[in-house]
Amino acid sequence: MSIIAITIASANPSARYLSAIKKYSGLGFTEVKNKIQNNNYLAETDGDDPDKLQELKSLIDDLTKSGASVKIFDSDPYAEGVTQFEEISYEEFIKNINRLNEILEEIKDLDDELSR
Repeated sequence: MSIIAITIASANPSARYLSAIKKYSGLGFTEVKNKIQNNNYLAETDGDDPDKLQELKSLIDDLTKSGASVKIFDSDPYAEGVTQFEEISYEEFIKNINRLNEILEEIKDLDDELSR
């Protein structure tokens, strides 16, 4: 299973994106601010769940519109017992979402064919 995570590069987090992250994660403002300042992952989600990925995409879009510099990371599901993250571009993140949706649509079509 793949995990997608984000960080924000900022020495002085804006209140606009602190509230967006708080709303998404349920963390308190102080904890969010500390995570940003320590360059820790702010949000992590299942990279195989299209609904969760869409929620994360919405958060990334909101943060970017608020002026945040968001970094996106994808885990290596084949790492030796430790989750290894690698930075990916926003475009690659969107391609991953689209590819997952296509695969799920193909599976649904195959299921429909088999049930006839």
